[in-house]
Amino acid sequence: METILQSLQNIFQNAPAAIAAFEGPDHEYIMANVAYQKQYNRKESDFLGKRLRDVFPEFEGTGTFEIFDNVYNTGETYTANEYAVMMDVDNNGILSKRYFHFSLDALKNELNEVIGIIGMAYDITEQVEARNKIEESEVKYRTLFFSIDQGFTLCELIRNKEGKGIDLTILEVNPTYEKQTGVPKEMVIGKPLMQVFPSLDKWMVIYASVVDDQRPVVFEHYFEDTDRWFEIKALPIEKEKFAVLFTDITERKKNEEKTREIQNALRHQKELLESITANTEMALFLMDEKQYCVYMNESAEIMTGFTLEELKGKQLHYYVHHSYPDGSAFPLEECPIDQALPSQSKMKGEEFFVHKNGSFYPVAFTASPITHNGIAKGTVIEVRNTTEEKKKQQELKESEERFRNLAETLPQMVWVINSEGNIEYGSKNWKEYSGIDDVAEAWNYMMHPDDRDRLTTHWNQVFTSGKGYKYEIRLKNKEGIYRWFYLIGGPFLDPAGKVIKWVGSLTDIHEQKLNEERKDEFISIASHEMKTPLTTAKAYLQMLELSVNESEEDAKLYVKKANASVNRLNELISELLDVSKIRLGKLNYNISTFNFNEMIESAVESVQLTSPNHKIIKTGKVNDEVTGDKARLQQVLINLLTNAVKYSPYAAKVFILVEQEMDVIKVSVKDTGIGIAQQSVDKIFEKYHRVEENAVQFQGLGVGLYISYEIIQRHNGKLWAESELGKGSTFYFTLPLRSNTLIL
Repeated sequence: METILQSLQNIFQNAPAAIAAFEGPDHEYIMANVAYQKQYNRKESDFLGKRLRDVFPEFEGTGTFEIFDNVYNTGETYTANEYAVMMDVDNNGILSKRYFHFSLDALKNELNEVIGIIGMAYDITEQVEARNKIEESEVKYRTLFFSIDQGFTLCELIRNKEGKGIDLTILEVNPTYEKQTGVPKEMVIGKPLMQVFPSLDKWMVIYASVVDDQRPVVFEHYFEDTDRWFEIKALPIEKEKFAVLFTDITERKKNEEKTREIQNALRHQKELLESITANTEMALFLMDEKQYCVYMNESAEIMTGFTLEELKGKQLHYYVHHSYPDGSAFPLEECPIDQALPSQSKMKGEEFFVHKNGSFYPVAFTASPITHNGIAKGTVIEVRNTTEEKKKQQELKESEERFRNLAETLPQMVWVINSEGNIEYGSKNWKEYSGIDDVAEAWNYMMHPDDRDRLTTHWNQVFTSGKGYKYEIRLKNKEGIYRWFYLIGGPFLDPAGKVIKWVGSLTDIHEQKLNEERKDEFISIASHEMKTPLTTAKAYLQMLELSVNESEEDAKLYVKKANASVNRLNELISELLDVSKIRLGKLNYNISTFNFNEMIESAVESVQLTSPNHKIIKTGKVNDEVTGDKARLQQVLINLLTNAVKYSPYAAKVFILVEQEMDVIKVSVKDTGIGIAQQSVDKIFEKYHRVEENAVQFQGLGVGLYISYEIIQRHNGKLWAESELGKGSTFYFTLPLRSNTLIL
């Protein structure tokens, strides 16, 4: 029995985990095993009898000492995964960042009083850094395309008549979510949550708080039907919409459970070695000084296919490491695992083991020599089956290659910009177009001088806002010829919503631009040519109106309708001319300071006279005078009011609200008419765009809103719309109170 206890003590002292014991409130070392000494490149004498603060003074201010104090004072266990700290690992005065899995347990006497602490730590720096490098490499290419390995749903809150959130509609899900739940998207899209997953009714309070408080919420949930744990993160998006991310944390939960098992084992010191070895997935082997196997844990038996009884007293190499994957023999003298003891140094690396059934599998190993009083006693071997890791690495490599190949086959010039605004990737089309290898150099060469400043200003605004953008620019090819390109890009965000990359493309639209220029030139010429005969027709109609007798009612009606048609035609020609002037940058503006309220009243009166079936209701006012082009701003307001009347033929009222907030004016025009479909709201300000379903019923060229948008934008303002089909529309525009400098 004494021999067994001595062996256990030796094994504990030489266990692969770094273990130390501390005594008293100052945390003086009373034990530091071999692994602990080697982990920090120190001797046992460097620890024993010394305070933790004296051995590692660099921990001051990191919170580490406070953690030890809390365990000692409360007796509560502390566990940390991937704990990061700057420390002098090599005892040479140089600090480096290290990561640890560690746990602290209180040591108690027979009166259940805390007398010290026992701690166990695994240095996982290499694993964390290797993982970080892989993740950094992956993001470079995965950011080219929207792809995440988390389940994702976009939802909209459903409220009752009292305004309380009672359900939600699932608007969109990603493939990962379908895989996680096993439910195809067709069964959930557009349906209430309670209809699809009635057992999740308790989640509604959480989701409603995300929308109401506009703050993210994170919680964990165990799904019994799939035996999986998920971290669920709900994030507010806009208005009643929010996103939910599902991250599978089953493995983390399992690891946490295993850690708790180890902590329980540490509380029972007599079972320390058995707990460490029996409750870890890592295979552990113990060889004596003759390199014969004397112990292997259950994980080792499962990994190799051999039992301890089969290998005990035998040389491990000739059973699990005797051959290379090609079938050739692996000499014992070349085996790095068996060199740890004679070389008195820790050996780490990757090899292939041979299973009992003859199959090969990759492993990562650490072989640590065991010595006692300078005498070699054996070797502790830690082995991890890396089959799944290798598989994932290969899949990641193939995924990156697919992303790269796809990017290289696109006709557009694809690019990636990092969070600092520097170009870090460009597809091969850049060189083919510019003849220059370096993307940044090619960009400087291709940029048209007239576009450079405008694009820089635009990019700085986008870069700080973190939103997507679109732009048209001219780029010079390797023959020195400029062509028009459509620049589009957007941010790639990390889970915290921080921009980590910008991804975009450049599409050649030169022929399209030339066609637009030809069309605009034709419209401009045609509009000018039509002005003269139209003016003559107007004059003849006025003369005809004077010559018609009061008794000739039919003739007077025809003249009136002809005049209205000529006036409408004149308005259309004026709009076409404005479009041409906008295109050529020749739309004139006359800046003055004027009474904004009077301008509003004049516009309302003008539209009201021509719309007897609608009542225009105005509220609010501006307290100060406004600087801008009065005629152009009135043109915008008349256009919005006219549209509100036109597109609400069965409504009786149109509402206009004027507000002043500090140095900004906000005007809204609201109707309760036919409304606009959501997919068309963002397109209505485009030139010649008309909502397809209304094109026949309501006449027009589709340029009024385009011109209005240009006028407001040139006044440093913003014009936008909110609408719902069948429930009307509200058009808004804002203006700075005094801005006599127009955007160029």
